Amino acid sequence: KKLKRGAGWESSLLHPANAASARRALNNVRETCNGGGEQVALLAAGLYDETVLLLQERYRASDAAVGRAESFMRDACAGRASPCDCCGVLARLHLLLPLCAHVVCAEC
Repeated sequence: KKLKRGAGWESSLLHPANAASARRALNNVRETCNGGGEQVALLAAGLYDETVLLLQERYRASDAAVGRAESFMRDACAGRASPCDCCGVLARLHLLLPLCAHVVCAEC
């Protein structure tokens, strides 16, 4: 049984004549979903200071842990990749754990 084509078939991305447009649309979706653009970390000076203060006063983090957090924040804002403390994967944006100031990727 042959399928009936609707009124918009000629403009559909499924139409063979529109293959280039379909590829372009799929590439845009892939880049959007997979982080094809530049990821830039922005951290206001006040938030940097607040993070350091919270680590020191609320969480009583060691000087080494505070230094590790400061290093991570500087690297992230400069666009430099940092390794995950758990699995070692290099990435520009990680999570900073408040109690120990370990830097971990989203997977870990």
